[in-house]
Amino acid sequence: MESKKIKTVSFLVIVVLAGVFCVAKNSYAATVYVDQTLAENCDGTTTHYDPAVRTCLVGEGVKATSSLKDMLWGVGNRLRNGYR
Repeated sequence: MESKKIKTVSFLVIVVLAGVFCVAKNSYAATVYVDQTLAENCDGTTTHYDPAVRTCLVGEGVKATSSLKDMLWGVGNRLRNGYR
């Protein structure tokens, strides 16, 4: 009976670990700032966001949007296309 429990637990651990690796394979990460004071979005290629001065500066770097909605449904949808 004890051996059957060990085999069941071992099987469940393997299934969970396999699931974690499958999910992690297709995961993406990005740093995006949301600042309501921005006049326009910083695209990260021609302009980047500087949190120290809370504005877009010329040059490549971190992206920023003026609203959370823009980040989630607008700019955020381009995550797979080279989003930083």
